[in-house]
Amino acid sequence: MKVKKSLNSILLVCQVFIIIFFLIQTGFSQIGLKTSYSLASYSSVEERLNRQFEYDENIFRNNFGFGLFYRYQIESTGFELLPGINLQFSPKDNFGLSYQRYMFEMPIIIYPLNMEGDCGCPDFSIRNKFFEKHLFFIIAPSLNYEKKTIDKDNLVQTFNNIYFKVGVGVGFLIPVTEKISIAPGVLFNWAFNDKWDKSFFNEAEIKDITISYNDVKFELRFNYKF
Repeated sequence: MKVKKSLNSILLVCQVFIIIFFLIQTGFSQIGLKTSYSLASYSSVEERLNRQFEYDENIFRNNFGFGLFYRYQIESTGFELLPGINLQFSPKDNFGLSYQRYMFEMPIIIYPLNMEGDCGCPDFSIRNKFFEKHLFFIIAPSLNYEKKTIDKDNLVQTFNNIYFKVGVGVGFLIPVTEKISIAPGVLFNWAFNDKWDKSFFNEAEIKDITISYNDVKFELRFNYKF
């Protein structure tokens, strides 16, 4: 039942992305690639691991990601939409924990110094108006499908979970050619209702643990105008 509910949620998000893609008729559009690195804080889980196993290191500290997105500039405004799919992962740490996370994202880009928009002009045409045309803020909600794995004492356990994240940040658009631009950025993210199976902590008497966590993500987008 849980698996069916998870699949239905993922299918719904995919349908939303498809609808948005085909409804877009005006303005200019770009496709792109994204890479990211984030530092996460799971303090509540780390406290429990330290108390039960005397493990005092950070978990999921180093997180890497890459993905695809569709960039759409809303005509005559300072807003852009970046629907996309992103894969994040964390290599197995000393405790044996690792994860893979599929993120269905809908970042909203806001150019605060250019709210009237850029008349549909390509990025390369705005290169002489540095801060006015290039500085942007980001609001980034996402739906996350995550698979956690623990490989410890010759025993491998996995479980899946779906939860929401939202991030806010700032970035800078750097035109390279008339068709290509790059955009570095940094975001602070909050995750809600991330569930951890009770078997991870060897405590049969407690329920599954639901936590919130945060991370700081550094990302670099590569845009291509078609």
